[in-house]
Amino acid sequence: MPIKLRENKRSVLLLINFFNDVDHSAPLILELLEREFFVHIICLTRFDISADLRIQHFRSWPNFTLHPLHLLPRSNARSNKTSAGLGLGRKIIRELLFNKIWGILFLSFYRINAVIFTWGRPRSKGLQRRVFLAADLLSLPTLCIPHGQNIYINYDVNKDIKEYYRENGQWPNFEDRNEFTKYVVQTNRHRRQHIDWGMHPGNVFAWGSLRFDPEWISYNFRLYQKSGRLYQDNLGYPTRIVFFLPHWRYNVDSGAVLQLLTFLLDQLEDSFVIIKGHTRGDCISDEDIKTLSMNGNVAINSPVESTPLIEWANVVINFGSSIALEAIVKQKTVIFPYYLHSNQTIFDNCTAVMACESDEAVLNAINQPRSPHEDIESRVIVENEVFNNDQTHPNIAHHYADHLERAIDS
Repeated sequence: MPIKLRENKRSVLLLINFFNDVDHSAPLILELLEREFFVHIICLTRFDISADLRIQHFRSWPNFTLHPLHLLPRSNARSNKTSAGLGLGRKIIRELLFNKIWGILFLSFYRINAVIFTWGRPRSKGLQRRVFLAADLLSLPTLCIPHGQNIYINYDVNKDIKEYYRENGQWPNFEDRNEFTKYVVQTNRHRRQHIDWGMHPGNVFAWGSLRFDPEWISYNFRLYQKSGRLYQDNLGYPTRIVFFLPHWRYNVDSGAVLQLLTFLLDQLEDSFVIIKGHTRGDCISDEDIKTLSMNGNVAINSPVESTPLIEWANVVINFGSSIALEAIVKQKTVIFPYYLHSNQTIFDNCTAVMACESDEAVLNAINQPRSPHEDIESRVIVENEVFNNDQTHPNIAHHYADHLERAIDS
């Protein structure tokens, strides 16, 4: 419930780009609001942030402000990878109205004590660069937190990184991210990768996963439940499957994925399948939709968000996304068709999921599912990937907020 504010000098600004930024930062926003921080949000793209369920919930707090900045030219991109140019005229408007001086005035007027970014470079183009430079001039702590969760063990996870390594003989350079006061990842595994890619050990920290903390998963579900935004269609099917698509460029055999989907839809007459596109844009093409939609028991490129889909399903198929962690926490049967890509992941050799080596094995797993909720491996993977194998911090958002308070007070 919203709180009655007492005098509080702590105020933070959070920059948001896309849905996944909200999805992973919402637990921290909630924790800060409950601690009576003033939380200010600026969305840098045309993502409809006001429609997000969590943002709508936070707007009931008197200490939460979403700044519309109607005059700010915004990109209509759906991800960092597919950024869309603004054009010269709109860039000139942005430079004139939203420059470093504007950033200094904004941060000073709202008495911002810290600026929170999501993963990326501190001097990214656009308003983020101006805000970062303004924060730096004002000696404000800058915290960079996750906007996703990397499930991959290998470093060459996609075509771009493979090509970069082939051309340069080294991994991408993350040295400029050392400019943030603190750059936060979920686990020591992630931390090692960032250090290998050029970050200083004293600048990158492993604090656990905000998004997949079981407490937040439960809270987030209740928000959907209370709002009436749970998915209620096709509940009459005895087997309800949600198939989460990966980034296609992440060493995925897209032809094999489509072959598996076609095979399952032909075989599963008493099941309903929802194909969920990746949150950053990758989905089933229009041409392939024509083939797959010949079966009546499928919804393709569903706009429904992951949390209500996982609640609706009794079987989750996933091999290239961290969303499987939510399904594991919610004790769903998770099928892992590892043969559809060539990456190595945290789910390899993990009995919390049902590993499958072929289309037929996936079908058998669907027809004879086993619930992993009693499997000790389910608890182990949550301890490792959510809590960074450190049970001294049972609430991840609380852990993040403690560190932020110390950074402000230092």
